[in-house]
Amino acid sequence: MKPIVLLNLLCVSLCFSQTEYYTTNDQILFTKATLEEMARELQDNYSASYGSAMYTGVSILKTRRSKDSIIHTVQFDLSANAPFELITRQGLAKLVDTPLPLGILSTVDNKDFMVSGLKGKPTLLTFWSTRNAACAEELPVLNKLKGQYGSRVNFVAITHQESAVIQDFLNRKSFAYTHITDASSYIEKLGIDDYPTTLFLDSQGIIRAVENGVPHHVNLRTGEMTLGDGKEFIAVLESLQ
Repeated sequence: MKPIVLLNLLCVSLCFSQTEYYTTNDQILFTKATLEEMARELQDNYSASYGSAMYTGVSILKTRRSKDSIIHTVQFDLSANAPFELITRQGLAKLVDTPLPLGILSTVDNKDFMVSGLKGKPTLLTFWSTRNAACAEELPVLNKLKGQYGSRVNFVAITHQESAVIQDFLNRKSFAYTHITDASSYIEKLGIDDYPTTLFLDSQGIIRAVENGVPHHVNLRTGEMTLGDGKEFIAVLESLQ
């Protein structure tokens, strides 16, 4: 199905009796049944406008978890072809609830790193590059999280760049994570092509949330966007404790 993006929507699924709730503004909740009703109304309206049958689907683009909720960023898709399922995962959202691929990677000091060794406690896994300004901007927040959780969480930074480049960066900047370098093939395997990208794993090595780095906040009066303090990351980490 070739989707036409109609609307970005933030939906929340609360973990009480496995009942799901959704919201367009992170304030007013509605059920999955209501979401389906909204999709049908869009479908009917566009079918009438086009004068032929049109079909609406819902794509999950990103998922993150807080202590008592699962938050999905989704969009409505419109097509002349009926979708196989109403709600599907797209992009990196497909990684959620799947195990992190195993393998042997290399650390910045050229030691073997077993991905399986992450099991046993939650993991924050950030994919980054020294050449990316957004990655540099969020370093203070990432370091703060490491200071707050210490050894209770695995903090790992992965990059495609060579170890010498990362070591030179670390000689000048504080970034107190376990550093994996020369990981181009592993990053490509995951389908990650944008930095920063953050994966959150539970203690069994299952990916439970995906973020495009530390979320930014928008001043509704001025439109100015500023980096957040990482409270969204804290909520996810707390849910995985």
